[in-house]
Amino acid sequence: MIKFFRKIRQKLVEQNRVSKYLLYAFGEIILVVIGILIALQINNWNENKKSKQQERELLNHVLEDITQDSLTIVNVMNLRERIMEVHQSVFDYTKNLKDTSQVGDLDLLRRTFHDKLITKENNPNLSKEVISQDLSKQIQEYYNAINLAEFVMNNNNAIIENKVRPFLGEKKLLIYGNQLEDLEINQLHLIDRDRFFLEIKNEELQQLLFESGIKIYSLRNWGITAKKENDKLKKTIENYLNQND
Repeated sequence: MIKFFRKIRQKLVEQNRVSKYLLYAFGEIILVVIGILIALQINNWNENKKSKQQERELLNHVLEDITQDSLTIVNVMNLRERIMEVHQSVFDYTKNLKDTSQVGDLDLLRRTFHDKLITKENNPNLSKEVISQDLSKQIQEYYNAINLAEFVMNNNNAIIENKVRPFLGEKKLLIYGNQLEDLEINQLHLIDRDRFFLEIKNEELQQLLFESGIKIYSLRNWGITAKKENDKLKKTIENYLNQND
C-alpha cells in the first residue's frame, strides 16, 4: 500500500503536475488522520470495555461485602436491643417498678461492639472507582451512614472500656473465677447481681450508666439509617449490573 502511494507521488512529480500533487498530498494526509482517529476510537472502545469489565468484577465483590455488612448491622442492632432492655430494666428497678428477678443479664452492661463493616474498609475509594455518578453518590451516602453508626459504637466502646469496666472492678462488683468458665461470654455472669443492685442505688453508678445508655439509645437511629442505605446501595448496584449486561 505504501509503495502504491509512493509511485503515484513520483508519477505526479515527474509529470510536473504540482496542483494535482498538492491535492493528492492533502488527501493522503486526510486519510492518515482518519486512520489515526479510527485507531484511537478502537483503542478507546477497548479501554472502555476493559474499564467496564473491571468495574463489573469490582462491584460483584462489593455486593458480597454489602451483604456481609447487612448481616453485621442486623447483629449489632439485635445486640443493641438486648443491651437497651437491660438498661431499661435496671432503671425500672431504681424506680421500684421491677424486682431483681425481672432484670436481665447484667453482663450486657459491659459489652462492647466489635463487629466490622467491611465494605468501606475493603473499598475506601469505591465512589471514585465507579463510572456512574448516581452510583458514586449512593456509595457516599452509605459510607456517611456507616461512619455515623461506627462513631456512636466507638464512643460507646470507649465509655465501657475506660469507665464502666474499671468502675465495676474498683467497686468489687465482678465475680473472680467466672471469667474462666468455658461458656459463651453472655452466659458467664461476671457481675455479682447482689452487689450490683446495692451499688445501683448510688448516683455514681447511675450517672456512669447514663453515658453508655444514651449512646446505646442513639445507636438505634443510626443503625436503622445504615441498614436502609445498605439495602438501597445493594439494589442500586444490582440494577446497574443488570442494565449493563
